[in-house]
Amino acid sequence: MLQNLIIIVSICQICVYLILDKMNLKYGKVIIFLLILVGYFFVFPKFFLPLPDPDGIGCGMPVVAILFSIWVIGAGTTTLVHIIYYLLKKAIVVVKLFNS
Repeated sequence: MLQNLIIIVSICQICVYLILDKMNLKYGKVIIFLLILVGYFFVFPKFFLPLPDPDGIGCGMPVVAILFSIWVIGAGTTTLVHIIYYLLKKAIVVVKLFNS
């Protein structure tokens, strides 16, 4: 379930980046990148954390594992998508300059 969320968010991130390139917004991609990071750190973990058991003492290790995976894998994937998109975009511009 978590990997599906990360894949869907990454695909949506690329689609929004392409739309923002068509609109020529200067800082749009950075704002989207920061909003997705805020989502990974504060919004998405609430959907995956288990409910506390009122009758017993629950172990906190599943919570740590879920938070770690969302924060590290999700935020890392978002950062990689952002950097790779930026580098590919710059490479395409350089190739167009040399071909013209």
